[in-house]
Amino acid sequence: MSMLVYLSHGQDDKTWLKNLFSKEVTEKNEKAASEEENVTNPSETPTEVKKAIETKQENGVAANQTGGSVSWVMPEKLSFLNDSLVKNPNPIKGYRVVLFSGPLDAAKKFRSDFVLKNPEVPCYLQHAVPNFEIRIGNCREKQHAYELMSQIKAIYPGAYVVKDDIEQPKLVAPE
Repeated sequence: MSMLVYLSHGQDDKTWLKNLFSKEVTEKNEKAASEEENVTNPSETPTEVKKAIETKQENGVAANQTGGSVSWVMPEKLSFLNDSLVKNPNPIKGYRVVLFSGPLDAAKKFRSDFVLKNPEVPCYLQHAVPNFEIRIGNCREKQHAYELMSQIKAIYPGAYVVKDDIEQPKLVAPE
């Protein structure tokens, strides 16, 4: 930004470059660096740093520093995303049937109604910009997805098949 300021005053690039490494600027940077190194006690921390830490804690992110390491306390919403990634690390490419596309509230209502009527069919709410979609099934082959769609086409005439990452099949122990 300072380059734009210097150029707007009619100075050329060489003047700006000379000012960048001038003795005045260098001494100011060295002084600021030495002040940062001298801070050892949290009670000696500058007020700006204290305010930044308080702001992070108010936003649900807390940083605790002990012994040179930093540990983060993850907000619930982020831990939910992390847990879902850990649960299903390697999705399988497959197909699902889209039954509904619309705003979030309507999609949630549609999904709850569908799950009440069809508890055995896996049902998913997915964000497809700018709407949310209700997708069903975990079909590894396109033919199976079309068979599922044909079974529900009378009830949901707007249903169609899409490629999607599907859940791995559940393994059942032999009896």
